[in-house]
Amino acid sequence: MDPKLVRQQLLDDTSGDIEINVEDTDDYHEYIPVKQRKERALQSRLKRKQAKKAAKNQDDGQEEEEEEEIMVDEARALLLDQAAEIKKNLKKMDTKKLKMSQQQNEESRMLKEANQVQTNALMSAAERAEGLRYSESLKTGWRAPTYIRKLPEDYHQSLRDKWHILIEGDDLPPPIKTFKEMKFPQPLLTALVDKGIRRPTPIQVQGIPVILSGRDMIGIAFTGSGKTVTFGLPLIMLALEEETKLPLIGGEGPFGMVLCPSRELARQTWEVLDWYCDKLAQAGRYPRLRCLLVVGGEDKRQQVQPVEREGVHIVVATPGRLKDLLDQKKISLSICKYVCLDEGDRMLDLG
Repeated sequence: MDPKLVRQQLLDDTSGDIEINVEDTDDYHEYIPVKQRKERALQSRLKRKQAKKAAKNQDDGQEEEEEEEIMVDEARALLLDQAAEIKKNLKKMDTKKLKMSQQQNEESRMLKEANQVQTNALMSAAERAEGLRYSESLKTGWRAPTYIRKLPEDYHQSLRDKWHILIEGDDLPPPIKTFKEMKFPQPLLTALVDKGIRRPTPIQVQGIPVILSGRDMIGIAFTGSGKTVTFGLPLIMLALEEETKLPLIGGEGPFGMVLCPSRELARQTWEVLDWYCDKLAQAGRYPRLRCLLVVGGEDKRQQVQPVEREGVHIVVATPGRLKDLLDQKKISLSICKYVCLDEGDRMLDLG
């Protein structure tokens, strides 16, 4: 046989095989390892779970919104009912009772505000800016009776609750129920009885021990509750203690000072303090403490002469005249340890 024919036949046979092989590749499927198939199945299940969870959260969110709307509607209805009840009660109340109720609400608000006063309220702006901190109180010779100091704090708090005394602070002196237990001299106790004062008021029960201990205090009480006695008697005791240690001479004083917003209030306060000082001196065992009234509209020379002649222990003043005498160096506060702002809210309002 011719070799060329044989070669051609072989080529034809090979091409046929190739065509068959190509046709077989049309049914070919890619092989995926078992590990990859498991991963794809896992991802598919995770996607289905996430879709179900998102749908559930959406339903829960809608339910919560519906519940909140229901609660808001109920609260609104309750407030409307309360408002209607208040209006109904106000119509039944007469004008006098309504004014008393408004006054009580205002006083309660003032007490709450006073209860929130922080310790830096008695510091000036410059002291706060410099970061000054006063950790020690004024040293005095007064101490509460031992048997009162040994009583548990729960007892003291129950007494405050009974007298409706609201306080704020650390390491507070205990409330004391009688003037005798506050350790006032007998002449002052007799003078209090002469004034018809036999038992201390709530502001005096807690306020006088605080001041006698040398602590700073902001006190708020109702009109006629005895605030003048609250700050006046401790001032007299401080002046008496200092005078006993080292008597004053001309040009010295005062040991304590009371500032008042008006001349009328200053004169009234001065008369009260001078009366108690006079009663104390009449007993014969105590020195005569000198009180000076410093207000505008009166002769300055008459106000300055007692200071220059023998010194004064207590000054009751209005801010304007006091500033004038301080600028003229007629009065010095170099040994003053006690300062009281009578009706301090009015003083601060006036600047």
